[in-house]
This record gives sequence, C-alpha cells and structure tokens, in this order.
Amino acid sequence: MSRPLLLLLSACLLVGCGARPSPANSLAGVRTLTLASVSGVSASELSPGLGLDLESALRRSLAVRGYQIRDTEGGEASVRASWFQEARLLPDGRREVHLGISLSIFDRSGERVFSARSARTTPAGQWNGDRVAAEVSHLLRSLPESGAP
Repeated sequence: MSRPLLLLLSACLLVGCGARPSPANSLAGVRTLTLASVSGVSASELSPGLGLDLESALRRSLAVRGYQIRDTEGGEASVRASWFQEARLLPDGRREVHLGISLSIFDRSGERVFSARSARTTPAGQWNGDRVAAEVSHLLRSLPESGAP
C-alpha cells in the first residue's frame, strides 16, 4: 500500500474514533432523568393547565420508555420542555397564536444528547391534555429506551 494512501486511511480512522457520540450512545446506560420546570410561552398564552399537561405527559411517556423521573437534581441527564409560539396573520387581518413543543435532554456535562421539536404548530385554542400527550409521544418516538437492565 502506498504511503499517502496509508496516511489517509490512518487519518480517517483517527477522525472516526474521535467523533462525537451519537445521541443513542450518549443515552446508553441512562436510567434516571431530572425534569426541569416547563418554560417558554407565558401563562396568558396557554389554556389553563397546559403547562401541567405537558409535564404529566412527559412523565408518562418517559416512564413507558423505562426512565425514572426525579424532581430534584441527581438524574443522570436532565429533560427540558418548553412551549414556543408563532403568530400567524389570518386573511381577515387578525393575529392567531400557534403553539408547539420543544424537548431536549442534556447529559451531566450540559451537552444536548436528544432534541425534538413540533414540526407543525397548532392554534393555541386547539391544545388540550390529549393533544399534548399525543405530541409528546410523537416527539419521543426516536428516544432510545432506558439503559436499565
């Protein structure tokens, strides 16, 4: 094998070995998650209870995937959920607020190891507990199951 080709191959192997781990690998072995308070859109933009609906849906969906949720520090990773909004101008000139959900999981070093965001927003008045639960379940579909034995 020629020397330049050997050097190129060696460089590729070294780069591959130093690559950032994929999210699935970063979450390998994680069993406990700390859930941060839901943030984002102000309470005046949300229907009553939607913040709690989001937290409850997260707890249920993560538990189904085998994760244990801690309310205080000490989880192997932390979950942050937030509402985001988009304003849409209707044909009659009125402004309509649309909402979506953003979820992220961070490891202990603060590196984001999982992220999901609503692809489409929904008018604020159309959100309810069932809609929140369905969206959270959809967003977490690519989250690997807990590394619990």
